Amino acid sequence: MTFHDGTSFNASVAKHSLSRAWEQPSVLGKAPIAGITKGENSVVFTLKKPFAALPALLAHATAIVTALSAFDTEGNLSSFVGTGPFKVTKFTPLQSIELSHNDTYWGDAPDIETVNYLADSRAET
Repeated sequence: MTFHDGTSFNASVAKHSLSRAWEQPSVLGKAPIAGITKGENSVVFTLKKPFAALPALLAHATAIVTALSAFDTEGNLSSFVGTGPFKVTKFTPLQSIELSHNDTYWGDAPDIETVNYLADSRAET
């Protein structure tokens, strides 16, 4: 599997992204994580105590796994370079994200060309 920039998706890259998310203010900081290590084809979370909510926290937007090219020279996330049938074409933090189909995706082509998500901070929506 490769990222949209052509680099390999592997355990080292996943560990880098998840470690970065854990070190920054994010939902992963609320988990009792003692450490994150990588295996040959896996990422292992060592917890200080049992924590059933970890999978939900890993699904949060602040815990995305992205290619190394998405980080600037200071190690800050500067873009999104993912995998899958859609790639990010425009991102406005806390407001919107635009996606377009990925011509090089290995699976079935999506039936739609673009996707636009608009965020709303109001709980009623």
